[in-house]
Amino acid sequence: MRQPDQGRRSEPAFRRSLLSATLCATPLLMRAGTSWGMGSAGQATWRSFKSRFVSPDGRIIDPATPGFTHSEGQAWALLLAEHHDDREAFGRILAWTRQRLAVRPDRLLAWRYRTDGGGVVDDPNNATDADLCFAWALLRASRRWPSAGLQGAAVAVANDIRRLLVRSIGGRLVLLPGARGFEHDRFVVANPSYYVFAALDDFAAALEDDGWRRLADNGERLLHDARFGRWSLTPDWVRVARQDGRVSMLPSRGERFSYDAVRVPLYLTWSRRSAPSLLDPYASFWTDRAHAYLPAWSNLTDDGVSPYSAGPGIRAIASLTVAAAGKSPADLPPPGGEPDNFYHAALALLTQMAARESGLGPAAVSSSAARVDRLQRFLG
Repeated sequence: MRQPDQGRRSEPAFRRSLLSATLCATPLLMRAGTSWGMGSAGQATWRSFKSRFVSPDGRIIDPATPGFTHSEGQAWALLLAEHHDDREAFGRILAWTRQRLAVRPDRLLAWRYRTDGGGVVDDPNNATDADLCFAWALLRASRRWPSAGLQGAAVAVANDIRRLLVRSIGGRLVLLPGARGFEHDRFVVANPSYYVFAALDDFAAALEDDGWRRLADNGERLLHDARFGRWSLTPDWVRVARQDGRVSMLPSRGERFSYDAVRVPLYLTWSRRSAPSLLDPYASFWTDRAHAYLPAWSNLTDDGVSPYSAGPGIRAIASLTVAAAGKSPADLPPPGGEPDNFYHAALALLTQMAARESGLGPAAVSSSAARVDRLQRFLG
């Protein structure tokens, strides 16, 4: 994994990349054998997504970067397969992930695999958000399809996340984005969107370990302290000072609320950590009447916004966020374009999943059946 200031992904690829994830329902929602209230349309969308992006051997293929597969994509797909009660797909995806990415001496996954030269892991560093998603998907699956092996694997990954990726910095617990490359003499680098709050809360309950809840609570505190610009938004990357825990933007990589930080309100809503003080800044940004379209990002140093409209995946998060904040998705600017890549398709499905599991329902994601129809046509 590259240092964040070097750019873990180039800007166009960053837009197309997987939102490293993580996603969770509370233990009360984790009822094995249920369909989560999904209708035939939700299952059809999953089948279309699976046929487009999941290879027969279980590798997730992004048409924009077909030569690479990332641990985030594999973990996301495992979450979606479990959510849609698709045991066959879950097994294929898990088998490929274990064979190709579980190559480290610990239980974390290598973050990137490339297909040329017969297939190789070209960077063995991990991506913490993917590991959280991976462990959480295993834990969910062990409930839906009881298996001591899956539960034990989930606990092993979770234990290594706690052991290798959590630091006490300046009076706060910080989740490192990866095991290597994010710790410096005077500060550590953090990514606010890597705090998958529902997963952390679920680990706390399932493992009877309150350290996970303390980590989640510290993540909430980080979000309160990491607010910048006109709308008090969260940057993609931040620095946390070792001396006093002060949070600041990371030069050159942390000056936008963008394709990483857009996940923050999604994860807050999903985990029901949706107090107005946390969600209102995002809802206010997306419903600001000064916008002629829904911005894809905002520059937090000059309050500028993207010169193009956000894609449907981000719009789905915006709809969910404003609904959770007590506003109407109808207050959002007019929609932009169709889903145009893996990123938007995956994000739309994950947001639908979050809407169902948070109790807000699919209407919070899409205010019209036509929008769902457009997504299904893209996936098909």
